[in-house]
Amino acid sequence: MPPDKANDLFRQADLIVSHAGMGSILTALRYLKPIVVMPRRASLWEHRNEHQLATAKWLGKKAGIFVANDATAISRLLSERGTLIPGDGISDFAEEAFTDRLRDFIDL
Repeated sequence: MPPDKANDLFRQADLIVSHAGMGSILTALRYLKPIVVMPRRASLWEHRNEHQLATAKWLGKKAGIFVANDATAISRLLSERGTLIPGDGISDFAEEAFTDRLRDFIDL
């Protein structure tokens, strides 16, 4: 799917349902859409390692990101979709504190 078409669908959606890929999560945050993610698992031969589990664990604490670790959880979240609210969004730019620390590190 061309990126423009995907972005149009993201903008029109009330809820995003996706694997726990960073692109999908960041796009949902950018468009202020709640997102339900189900991490793909290497243990089920869905991926090469368990990085999506780590992503879901880390970002699942952020408002607007809802993690389903199994079919029961995704069914429950989808049945509650009317109550799932978006998070605060995300900036296109890194936080100043981060860039300051990075600049200090590079200048060493």
